[in-house]
Amino acid sequence: MAMEFHHPTFLQHVFGGKGMTFRLLRSSVALTLALSGSAAFAFDFSEADQLFAQRENNPTAIAAARAKYEEAASTVRDADLIYAVERLGRLDIYEGDLTADNNNAAKKVIYGRCMDQMTLINPATVGENPVYYYYKGSCLALWAQANGILDSLTRSGELFAYLNKGEQVSATYEGGGFYRVKGAAYAKLPSINPFGPTRDLQKSKTLLERAIASDAYPGAQNPETE
Repeated sequence: MAMEFHHPTFLQHVFGGKGMTFRLLRSSVALTLALSGSAAFAFDFSEADQLFAQRENNPTAIAAARAKYEEAASTVRDADLIYAVERLGRLDIYEGDLTADNNNAAKKVIYGRCMDQMTLINPATVGENPVYYYYKGSCLALWAQANGILDSLTRSGELFAYLNKGEQVSATYEGGGFYRVKGAAYAKLPSINPFGPTRDLQKSKTLLERAIASDAYPGAQNPETE
């Protein structure tokens, strides 16, 4: 389904529609290499990455890859930790995308887990990094969609705090990803919100266009096949 500005689903706005999730997501390999200053991680992620590469429509591979990255995240630090946690976030978003549209209870669990695991790379612990803010914001937005937008308005200020800070840290992360998620939120919010921003279709359009124009968009790598 094409991206629209009238009554779109939140997932379509953020990621371009069901089945398009990873076509719009860029790999963060450049980020992690920049953080580590090396072309190699201290930890051997080869087995986990092989499972990750097999994840398409494959719940077994998703679960196995998650177990490997969780194991790594319990022992590694610095760039390796950020890499492992980012992979976990990617798996959660993809698993949520595979979950039946009417199974909101399962989606809430998946996206809640995504938010929780980002605490492992809290900037106060590992230093500023866009991964933390992007997955905190993206998974909160998707959780809100599953929970019901009106029932989730009390967390709208929290959502924009993550996205605004992440944009300051790295506006080009995930191909203008912070612009894209904010654009989605402005299109989906109601016109009255006592807890934060309200619907603004012009802002939404501007932000989504800014994401498309981002230096990193659409990226040189395809996370579906990397």
